[in-house]
Amino acid sequence: MKTRLTREYRFFLRNAADYSIKGNAWSGAASGLSIAPFFILRATVSGPVDPLTGYLINIQDIDRGLAEFVQRVYAPRPADEWTYLEMIRSADQLADAFAAPIELLQVELAVSPFMSFRLVLKDPPMLTFTQEFEFSAAHRLDCPALSPPENQKYFGKCNHPNGHGHNYVVAVTVACGDGAFPLAQFEAAVKRLVIDRFDHKHLNLDLPEFASVNPSVEHIAKVIWQLLSDEPLLAGLVNVRVYETPKTWADYSAI
Repeated sequence: MKTRLTREYRFFLRNAADYSIKGNAWSGAASGLSIAPFFILRATVSGPVDPLTGYLINIQDIDRGLAEFVQRVYAPRPADEWTYLEMIRSADQLADAFAAPIELLQVELAVSPFMSFRLVLKDPPMLTFTQEFEFSAAHRLDCPALSPPENQKYFGKCNHPNGHGHNYVVAVTVACGDGAFPLAQFEAAVKRLVIDRFDHKHLNLDLPEFASVNPSVEHIAKVIWQLLSDEPLLAGLVNVRVYETPKTWADYSAI
């Protein structure tokens, strides 16, 4: 068994920036008032924990490694000359910043609050893309096999006869190939297959998938996976995550 540690490094991508200056680590390195793209790098490492300090690695060492990487690899090229796929693929160079017994497991590049790329450094490496979508829908949690009092006791307010609503968030993760990622087609496919189908609907009454299936967040995640997995463009589907609320979500994947 190994412990994993993840450190988040935030930065504005500027050509002439000095990333050795720590600055305001909360808002990002190379801070300033000029316009520049903002990114987040998340590095996940594993290894033995030092029994004396309780550290797997000093997070300042992770920060230095990430800052040096951004300065050496990202900053020399103008931001508009990068593609997101080029940025995350080049992150495999970060493995050199860590010496045994510390191992870099994965790097995530968040390019917006709703879109991210992840490079898992296994053999062979795996590159994935995640984007969030949202829809609003009503549902009622009710099992015909249970009596009305039993349903009320088990589901509480979620068993209201007229249903209730949520603003759902769907995070779809797919594996990226070697070429350019067809983002526009991906977004159109998810919109057509899921968002347009679910948005402003009563799931129990309007969607045949839930005619005999209780529309819990667990079942919603599975149904969305099934709808997306039939789309050839999404042959690399890795995971579907559905947030029912900011505190409750379910994942469905093939493994």
